[in-house]
Amino acid sequence: MKRVWFLTTFVLLTSMIFAGVSIKITSESTIVDIEESLLIALTLVDSETEEIVERDLTLSADVNIGGFADPEIFFSGVSMKKGRAELIYIAPSVPGKAVLTFSNEELGIEASYTVLVREKEKLSLVSKASLSVFEFVGEVALRKSGDELWNPISKNDRVEEGDEILTMRDSYVVLEGMDGVMLTVPPQSQVLFERLRTDGERIDVSIKVKKGETVSEISKILTGGSKFQVGAGSVVAGVRGTKFAVEAGDTCYVRTFEGKVIAEVGGKVVPIPEGRMGAFVGTDFEILDLDRGLDYYEKTKEHIKEKEKEKEEGAKPPAEEREEAISRASQLVNLGSITKGDTGYMVYSLTPSIKLGPVEIGIGINAYQKEITGPLYFGVPPSDPETPPSTNILSAFNIAWLSYKGKYLDFRYGYMQHYTYGLGLLMKNYSKKYSRAIDTTLKFGDGKQTLSVHLPYEILSFVPFEYEQTSPLFFANYTLNTGLTWGGPYLSLTGVADMDELTQETTPSTAAIGGFSLAIEERLFQTSWGRLVVGAEFAGLMDQDLLGYGAMFGAIGNIYNLDLGAGILYIGDHFVTSYYGSDYDRRKPDRLPDLTNTGTPTWGSFATMGLTLEPFLKAEVNLVSYQSLSDISPILSSEALLKLPKIANFNGLILKLMYLQYKFEFSGFNMDTFFNDRTYLDLSIGYPINDFQYLVYNIGYDYETDTFQQTISYESNF
Repeated sequence: MKRVWFLTTFVLLTSMIFAGVSIKITSESTIVDIEESLLIALTLVDSETEEIVERDLTLSADVNIGGFADPEIFFSGVSMKKGRAELIYIAPSVPGKAVLTFSNEELGIEASYTVLVREKEKLSLVSKASLSVFEFVGEVALRKSGDELWNPISKNDRVEEGDEILTMRDSYVVLEGMDGVMLTVPPQSQVLFERLRTDGERIDVSIKVKKGETVSEISKILTGGSKFQVGAGSVVAGVRGTKFAVEAGDTCYVRTFEGKVIAEVGGKVVPIPEGRMGAFVGTDFEILDLDRGLDYYEKTKEHIKEKEKEKEEGAKPPAEEREEAISRASQLVNLGSITKGDTGYMVYSLTPSIKLGPVEIGIGINAYQKEITGPLYFGVPPSDPETPPSTNILSAFNIAWLSYKGKYLDFRYGYMQHYTYGLGLLMKNYSKKYSRAIDTTLKFGDGKQTLSVHLPYEILSFVPFEYEQTSPLFFANYTLNTGLTWGGPYLSLTGVADMDELTQETTPSTAAIGGFSLAIEERLFQTSWGRLVVGAEFAGLMDQDLLGYGAMFGAIGNIYNLDLGAGILYIGDHFVTSYYGSDYDRRKPDRLPDLTNTGTPTWGSFATMGLTLEPFLKAEVNLVSYQSLSDISPILSSEALLKLPKIANFNGLILKLMYLQYKFEFSGFNMDTFFNDRTYLDLSIGYPINDFQYLVYNIGYDYETDTFQQTISYESNF
């Protein structure tokens, strides 16, 4: 009871003692120029006598436009010592009426002070300046002011007012100029140079970071009246001489490595001192310790240089990056020939990309010719040659690729990837070149369950809206991570349907109408450079009234571009291993095995090795042995494809080699082991006469009969 009386008495006495207290605000002037500072003095005084009340307390502080030299005042307030305090007000970059408000809830006092922020003589520099390319590595694009197209940057380019820079993955560019300005644009960034002006002494620079970030280094203090600003979203950072970085995104970051940066957002001015960074979400902000130093960007550049050197020396990126590069359209101008149906086309495409949070989209601008000297048509070449070509320029626009990655849904539209499910018994590396598809994955149970669906459709144009089916194959996969071990095991169920065969909308071929697969996998390791999986798979193929089964147990994996596998097989009636492979669509018309005559059911073993160096080399070696085929087992086979690129007047060359030896017996690495009377060789050499047709010379040698078979033909799909 005594404690309650004491607290009540204390509060009453405090209220009585400071009931007549107020905040007195003074300054050397009530007018300040934009971007200039003003000293503000705060005094706690008696409301009647105006004598100073010497008490320590904290005042909350706010301002409608402008800010304080110490940004912590926004969060912690102003500390008064013996009734006095001083602070520095910083005016914004636009004129207006600034109202500074100070208050203390404990004493119930509040005071406001108005400062007129006036415009000063504008910096009107008429001479346009430019930045030179000091260094660049990788794929960097430059779009000149007024142009629609991006072009690869060169060492001789000048970046001028209104130009834009775009850097791809593993790429960067360093620009320099204006007597001491150096600007680095790191990977996956897009920067617009809104204003580049100078009069020889002063500069006026305004840069907009649309995505990614920039690193600015101002080596000397800018002369009075100069302006150097970098903006991202609603944030604008200005400096006189410092080293800082500005990063765009849902949260914009301004990092100060040396000196001090003045950031402005929503009319408020936020100084960011050396060794700190500002995090801005809309008009809200906070000041944090730096999460990275300037050396981070130097290390990034060195890493990119090393990767570029590896590429020049012939090294290839990891398999996952390679697949991504093949499946996405280039973000720069591409030129190539393709074949759809029986018609060849010369295709021109441009695909600028836009990233909005988790969504990334490439807008395709496409045109094509049937002949080099023929008319230019707009859009994507149709598979049906009877479809009339479009001369409407609006038909040139389509969605080249679109992707979204979320917690519960992944969506991708673009060129087909290479699809393998389970151990590859049913589907292994299936793809159709130059064909787009929709891939959707639903994720359940914290990502432990996934349902993937493949829909082979492509949007041809927006105006008029046209689309087409790019492949007869539709398939879906359900995968469950049981979580019983650190590598899974993973259970997966796959279903495949060939809609042409299922609906018989076209003339039925020897192809199956569909298949299914049930697999269990233990993923021993899976990294960017390789993986190793052991497991088992049961699969079936269906065709009209036929049903064939197969089974497999073994291990598969890869090390960079080298694929490896080994295991045990069972092949039943009407079943063919890896039926849906990389060349399924090409072989379907007349080259697929007939399921009505697949031979005697048998157990067997296999070992396989493949090497892919896109786009020049693809080779695979297989060794299989079947129990019921002892008269021809084991069988060693190999297929290789080598492409020599076009150089100067040389049009290039394609070589295809097929090797087969039955009853293979290894007796050492010598000629007799690999070339004997059980060996058959077939070599095809294709020379491109034009963009759509090859002159093909084929020679096959049968060691058993000691005969050569030679043919010369013209092929459009070699």
